[in-house]
Amino acid sequence: MALLNPDPHPVFRSDRAIDTALRQTLVKAAATGVDTVQIIPGEGTSRLKKRVLAVLEPKHLKKLYARVEAVPTNARRILVHLR
Repeated sequence: MALLNPDPHPVFRSDRAIDTALRQTLVKAAATGVDTVQIIPGEGTSRLKKRVLAVLEPKHLKKLYARVEAVPTNARRILVHLR
């Protein structure tokens, strides 16, 4: 299983920067044949996790992945399984 793991923390203060970083990661992963993108928003107020999940909602991005798995046993991790 190929895995890509972007870190949203360096850009967490800017919603636009989070959007750009995650979109670029998804496009790169789809182009290079990566199976899964693991995003670790961490603990805290869950604001970053909610933002990451919102970025993944548009239809044009949903075409790139099969499903999003917000791991219930590990609230700090989101897995995006690509097609």
